[in-house]
Amino acid sequence: MASNPRRLLVLLALTLVLVAVGSTALRNWRQAAGTSPSSNSARPVQPPTSAGVTTEVAIVRTEDLEGPRPDIGDVSRNPFRFQERQAQLAPPRPTLTVPGPGGDTPRPAPPPRGPAGAAAINLKFIGIVEAPQQGGTLAVLSDGRSVFYGHAGDTVDGRFRIVSIGLESVEMSALDGGGRQTIRLTGR
Repeated sequence: MASNPRRLLVLLALTLVLVAVGSTALRNWRQAAGTSPSSNSARPVQPPTSAGVTTEVAIVRTEDLEGPRPDIGDVSRNPFRFQERQAQLAPPRPTLTVPGPGGDTPRPAPPPRGPAGAAAINLKFIGIVEAPQQGGTLAVLSDGRSVFYGHAGDTVDGRFRIVSIGLESVEMSALDGGGRQTIRLTGR
């Protein structure tokens, strides 16, 4: 029982120390915030100023917002859709004048055709898959980003057609008429 009043005395002393530290911290916080302990309303804190420094404030005139807006011109590019810029597109094809019974009639010139082996088919032949459930032999091709597969006669990547599939090569043709190319299993 003798230690019980001593414990209460130590607990009371610790409580008084905590209250003193808390009140000092609260007083310092209020002084830093710019309020005095007697006032309950907060005052706005002014930024410190140094001698010779002036702060300029831009004036916003709302009447300028109601005026006419400048014309931005013709906007034909959609930033949310992949397409080339208008300046980078190829010029329109020239027209040819073809003599006919009713006079000369202008017709568009045929698209230029490259040599038969000059098609730039940028796919690599990875291998073949025997898939009886899928209808036979599938050619597996890749462009480095995606993997494509298809039977002979199928369109791959929306630009190329598989002409024939062999054990070590696949023959592809460009849909735009650019020619045919045999791609070996090595990818060259």
